[in-house]
Amino acid sequence: MEVNTVGPGKPEIAVVACIHGDEPCGKTAIGRFLSQDPVLDRSVMFIVANEKALEHGDRYVDTGMETYCDGVAAECGIQGTDDAAANALAIIERFLTAYGAMPGTAASTEQTWYRAIDAIPQQGNERATIKNFERVDAGQVFAEAPDRQLTAEEPFYPVLMAEDAYDGILGFRAERIGTQDCENRER
Repeated sequence: MEVNTVGPGKPEIAVVACIHGDEPCGKTAIGRFLSQDPVLDRSVMFIVANEKALEHGDRYVDTGMETYCDGVAAECGIQGTDDAAANALAIIERFLTAYGAMPGTAASTEQTWYRAIDAIPQQGNERATIKNFERVDAGQVFAEAPDRQLTAEEPFYPVLMAEDAYDGILGFRAERIGTQDCENRER
């Protein structure tokens, strides 16, 4: 596990990347961030967690590390692309600014939070017919294949619905747990 600590004091904030070894953008983003020699107001620990799986390009080795981690997770885009790494870097910078570790103005936005309930298995060539984070009502078709339709048994919010993103998984059912108004504040 690669660990770097930057900033004064004892770390109270951590940026953890590569919980899944097949998602390398976090390591790239941490590398880009640290190469800027950032001056931080608080101590932050930067962790590249699953180096063995990352080295092999596998999601995990032995067991998924997500079972041991609790905190905020961010999806950054199609893995292996520069766009995903750029998104991850922007998320790191906004996160550290919002938590007072980095000087600057935190963005003023209303954030909506979701909790994943379960995975939606992909049993063939189903294609999502809905948009991520837009409520799907009970009885609504949310995916189709030439010979069948998938219909919601109860309302949910689709998260990370992508036909080719995961082996055997179409996406995730989630519940909306609320919103948070993030004030524009100077740090």
